[in-house]
Amino acid sequence: MKDDNEPPEMIEKALRDNSTYLVVDADDKDDDETTPFVPALYDSMREITTALEQQREYIDDKMTKRDEELIRLVREQQETKRMIAASEEKKGFLARLFGK
Repeated sequence: MKDDNEPPEMIEKALRDNSTYLVVDADDKDDDETTPFVPALYDSMREITTALEQQREYIDDKMTKRDEELIRLVREQQETKRMIAASEEKKGFLARLFGK
């Protein structure tokens, strides 16, 4: 994490020292250095895409199950409230009058 007091140059140096990257321009010709890089890049992108699709499916499934459970609990609570209201209506006049 970046500290508020940490200079940007220090962060840039740490990133440069700890990572490797290859810049390919559109004008560059294919050479021995970039040729194996491109298929590996496509493979990595395909793996990431697959992982993201699986994650999306997992999240959608979990959300659907959560929504179904929430709806079930709301209906159960409504039914309980109806039963309580029905039992209170069945009390006699004197019980309602004296609150018993």
